Amino acid sequence: MERLLPPRKEQPVQFELPPVTTAAEVAMAVSAVLQAVAGGQLTPAAGQMIAVILEGRRRVIETQEHEGRLQALESGRGRGRLY
Repeated sequence: MERLLPPRKEQPVQFELPPVTTAAEVAMAVSAVLQAVAGGQLTPAAGQMIAVILEGRRRVIETQEHEGRLQALESGRGRGRLY
C-alpha cells in the first residue's frame, strides 16, 4: 500500500485557539497564530494553513451577517426602505 500512496507529509497540529464566532475573534485568532509561529510553537507552514482556515471562517461569518442584514431590509425591519 505504501507504494501506491505517498506517505503523509502533514502531521496533526494541536493548537489552542480562542472562540471564533465573530470577525473580531477571527482577528484575535490570527494574531494568536502569528505569535505561535514567531515563538516557535507552530511551523510557518502550519501557521499558514491555520490562517487559511480562519480566513474561510471569516468569510462564512461575513456571509451570515450580510444575509441577516438583507433579510431585515427585505422584511421592512431595516431603518430605511430600498423602494
